[in-house]
Amino acid sequence: MSDRYCVGGIPPFGKENALYLLSKERIETIGANWPANTAEKENVIALLTQLSTVLPNAVSLKTLKQHRFRQAEVMYYSLSDDAYYFVLDNLEIQQIDSEGERLRESVDTSNNKSEASNRILKVIENAAKRHAKPLILSVTASSRDPYESADFYEGLLSFKGVQSEWLALTPASAKALANSDCDNLRAYRVAANTYNREDVYPDRTFAEQRLCRAGIDALKEKLDKASVIMFNGGDQSLTRQVFFDDNNHAYPWTQHILNIPMIVGTSAGTAVQSGGSNQFGTVPMISNGTSIQALVLGALDKSPPSTRCSQGAACTASVPSDALTYEPKGGLGRFNLGVLDTHFSERGRTLRLFTLLKDTHQKLGFGIDETTALLVSDTSTAPQFAVIGKSGVVVIEAIDESSFYYSYWPQGVTVTSQLQQQGVSFAFSTGMSEVKPTSVVPSPSMVDDLLNNSRLRTVTQQMCQCGGHHMISNIQLDERQWRIEFKKSEKTRFYTSHQSEQHCAINQLKVSIKAN
Repeated sequence: MSDRYCVGGIPPFGKENALYLLSKERIETIGANWPANTAEKENVIALLTQLSTVLPNAVSLKTLKQHRFRQAEVMYYSLSDDAYYFVLDNLEIQQIDSEGERLRESVDTSNNKSEASNRILKVIENAAKRHAKPLILSVTASSRDPYESADFYEGLLSFKGVQSEWLALTPASAKALANSDCDNLRAYRVAANTYNREDVYPDRTFAEQRLCRAGIDALKEKLDKASVIMFNGGDQSLTRQVFFDDNNHAYPWTQHILNIPMIVGTSAGTAVQSGGSNQFGTVPMISNGTSIQALVLGALDKSPPSTRCSQGAACTASVPSDALTYEPKGGLGRFNLGVLDTHFSERGRTLRLFTLLKDTHQKLGFGIDETTALLVSDTSTAPQFAVIGKSGVVVIEAIDESSFYYSYWPQGVTVTSQLQQQGVSFAFSTGMSEVKPTSVVPSPSMVDDLLNNSRLRTVTQQMCQCGGHHMISNIQLDERQWRIEFKKSEKTRFYTSHQSEQHCAINQLKVSIKAN
């Protein structure tokens, strides 16, 4: 929970962050139950004992890391994920309110500063209320600790006249349920690197146990009653584990998820919707990476590195922390027109998405900007699209191994489509005015920092608004350099939208990449 997004800067009362207590009893528990086949036990126990003398009270993870954890960086970063999360989870305490109940994270959308977020939430609310008994289910399987984020999403989707419910479908409960092994659910949690959750979130783990014991048919029935289901952000490789088993076979309830009228995702919950197949083959699911490493290494058919890898922990030599990785079999498959990507313009992901398309022989990629939603009617015939929220959606259309078309759909626009043998054609709906190009074609403008802080979106928007023709950027990493050329072709069109005064709509701006 953050006061940055609240009117007046005052968040609703509730849990603010996880707290950790370095008590003698907890440290002894860690020592007695240290995970098998993991190193550094004695060093960790010594460090925690030392820290307990200067941190006698419960503290946040930020405070914990600011102390002597940083003085033992070699040990701290060399810990395996098993050991690292085992320690943290066993130090975390359950927070209690004045009534003796677990203190929950609270959400008050009426006090939200972001009008764009509120518009997206209103679409979800209206979709749910089209049903006689509206039910919104939230799934937090994208989180390493899915119980911690349950309060937020259940509260976020609580609308008047709508039942909002956290669905305890986690990687652990999915496996236990499929194996009819609910008595060992705790062991499945441990296998998923979540520890001691029954002491910190007892109501959530109880709900998970209840879902498992109710059986597969009860889960199907629950899903069949849902108006909307939402998947949270985090790691889409984790989310995928509630749809498919270790042999990539769909679970018995996966089709029932696909049948829910509206599926909503944020970040990883969006990326995992890519999948199924189209005329170009199986649609992959993107799972990690940066644009610059995509240019260096290409797309890797590998599992993504640990999320701790980017924080300095040891990474496997074959998969650097920022390598572009993907799941070739795709995700849930509700969206099969192409690959979905998120945090798109803000994190400079255009070139990573193009790299994945060319390396997997897919044609289309859809990059959704932050605080923005792409509403898709139905991908089976001639889908219609609407962009709502703050910014826009980038559409990448691969041309060949070194070039693609870049399109930008700003918030407020609607787009129609037509499925064709060679792909999909798109057309903006009414309310668009074409920007006339300048009569004189100037020399190409040069831009820098193309992959940083929404820079690519900024410069292409400027090109659109001015009716520009040609732009070049050079990208360099160590001794390697690439020339990125943006050029208006006979297919390119620029538009202003009556619904979006802030952004310009772009249709098929040609982009070429050349290694120097």
